[in-house]
Amino acid sequence: MDKTYPEDSKTEETKLAPTMKTAGESKRTVKKARKQRQKPLCAVCYEYIELRQIVPLKCGHIFHPMCVRRHIRAKVDARSLPITCLDTDCREELASAELEFFCNNRLYERLIKLQKELLVLQKDFFWTECPTQGCKFTGEWSGVEDDSFIYCTDCKVWYCASCRVEFHYYNSCKEYRAINGLPEPDFGSTGARTFKHLVENHNGFQQCTNCKNIVEKSGGCDHITCLCGYEFCYKCGGKYRNCDC
Repeated sequence: MDKTYPEDSKTEETKLAPTMKTAGESKRTVKKARKQRQKPLCAVCYEYIELRQIVPLKCGHIFHPMCVRRHIRAKVDARSLPITCLDTDCREELASAELEFFCNNRLYERLIKLQKELLVLQKDFFWTECPTQGCKFTGEWSGVEDDSFIYCTDCKVWYCASCRVEFHYYNSCKEYRAINGLPEPDFGSTGARTFKHLVENHNGFQQCTNCKNIVEKSGGCDHITCLCGYEFCYKCGGKYRNCDC
């Protein structure tokens, strides 16, 4: 009967070592491949999204967070709102919470500013900033007259739009100013103005009469094609080829 010596066992282990190592590597490769297949693929950059980076939009689509941020920045740069899903077949608008999540502070401030500007252009009302120092809320009211008021949703306070103080319920603006020795309001310095007026008096801008978007022209002819597809004359704002310019 043949005997097995320690040297023979060691020789067998040595022979099997490469095979065992190869089998181990194969298992790791298969495991890695399975894990990779679990990661969703970003339809914008065509790279796999790490599981810790997955933040689905409310429509269910998933993209790299940085791709979403670039998409928002491009829309803000083009002054094109609303901002919708990156999927070309999906027209779902991104919610306010989603926009705030994917933006950095600077981009989000630009977005909010643009939203306010376009909102004012679509309606003929006046706007003013909250009188509280450091508050970025912008309120609206129907016109520049006494006893107009705004409600700041950030400060949770009603303000008099003319006097720029907490609203004085028991006195008219004229009475309040007389009692407290306040001068007549200077609406030019308080921000009480129409954005339309600013646009109309600025040589670098024109408003699309179709979608109310603001277009800036730095050169070239007066034939403008807006982002909405509408063509108009930059000089008078009329429909292209239908105006007398």
